[in-house]
Amino acid sequence: MTQHGTTSTEPRHIRVSEIVARHGEPPWSEWLFTDGRNSVNLICDAPGLENDAHLHPDFNEWWIVLQGEFIWEIGDYPQSRARVGDMVICPKGLRHSIRTVGTESSLRLA
Repeated sequence: MTQHGTTSTEPRHIRVSEIVARHGEPPWSEWLFTDGRNSVNLICDAPGLENDAHLHPDFNEWWIVLQGEFIWEIGDYPQSRARVGDMVICPKGLRHSIRTVGTESSLRLA
């Protein structure tokens, strides 16, 4: 996935509701910001969708659940169920996959 966010020297105010309205039905994602060190991505999936298991050898990855419910599989650890307001962190080098569960679309900040 290519990072298409913008770099800015000025503060940014991003309205998540406007991004969701612009994209419509999932699946979709939008890079909100990248500066070479930090990147922020907003990801929306429909119930039942799961990403391909993968790993990042050189950085930790984190997510904040904004809508819906997920099951994370990280390495050989027990599955983790996350809901609105939860944050999940995956250490670098661990294989992980994320599945949207329940009846509503999911939204996560990564």
